[in-house]
Amino acid sequence: MKKYLILLLMVVSSILTAINLQESVEVALENNLELKAQEESLKAAKATEASSYIGLGPSASLGMNYNDSDANFDKENFRNVFSLSVRQPIINGGKVILSSLINKDLRKMEEQNLIAKRLEVIAQTENKYFSVLEAKEFMNIAKQNLLSAEDSFKKGQILFEVGSIAQVDLLQLQSDFASKEVSFLQSKNRYELAKESLQNYLQIDEIIEISEVDFSAYEEIRFAKENGISVIVTDHHELTSKIPPADFIINPKITNQKEIINLAGVGVAFLFLRD
Repeated sequence: MKKYLILLLMVVSSILTAINLQESVEVALENNLELKAQEESLKAAKATEASSYIGLGPSASLGMNYNDSDANFDKENFRNVFSLSVRQPIINGGKVILSSLINKDLRKMEEQNLIAKRLEVIAQTENKYFSVLEAKEFMNIAKQNLLSAEDSFKKGQILFEVGSIAQVDLLQLQSDFASKEVSFLQSKNRYELAKESLQNYLQIDEIIEISEVDFSAYEEIRFAKENGISVIVTDHHELTSKIPPADFIINPKITNQKEIINLAGVGVAFLFLRD
C-alpha cells in the first residue's frame, strides 16, 4: 500500500527540550532495535557470501612424515616424506558455485529488507510526529474556545448582577464554559498521549516541545521524497518561498478559495481528510 504523509503546516540527551522532524527521524534510525537487528542480519549475510567466494578457489595442504628402516634411529636411514594435496571444489558438481549464488541472493534480500525496514521506521516516525502536531493544534483551538467561553461567562455574571440577563441565560453560559473546559482537557490528554507515543517510539525519556513543519521546509520534504514517501502538504500561510517538491499542495491562499481563505491550518487539513 502506498504511504502518504500529510504535512500540517537539541539538545541531544535522554530528555530533549526541543526536536524537529529530521532529528526525530535520525534518533529513530539510531535507536530502533528491529532496524539494528536487520543491519546485523545483513552483516551476517555479507560474511557468509564472502566465505562462499573464498570456497570457490583451490585449497592446498602440505603433509610430512618420516620413515626409519632401522629400529635404532640412524640419520643415514632416516627419510623425510612430503606430500602436497591441491583441491578445486569448483568442479564438485557445481555445488559450490550454486551455494555462492544462493548466498549472493540472500545478501540481496537482506539489503532489500533493510531498505524496507528503514523506510518503515521513517514513515512511522513521521506519522507519529505529525500526530503530535495535529493534537497540539486541536488543543490550542480548544484552549482559545475555553478562554472565549470563560470571558463570556464572566461578562454574563456582571450582566446578571445588574439585571440585564435572566438566570437561565447565565446558566447557559456557565454550561458552555464547563463544556469547553472538558473539551480542552480531552484535547490536552490526546496531545500528551500522542507525544508519549512519539517518545516511546524514539526510545527517549521526554520531549518538551517539537518544532512545526513549515510550508517552506523544503529540505525536510525533499528528504521524505528521496526515501520513497509521497508527500501531501496542507497549509494556510501566504506563499513566501519556493514551492516545496510535494506530490500535492493544498492551500486556499494559492488557489484563492475565498470561502475558506481565512481558515486555520488545522481546518484546511480537516476539510482535506473529510473529503
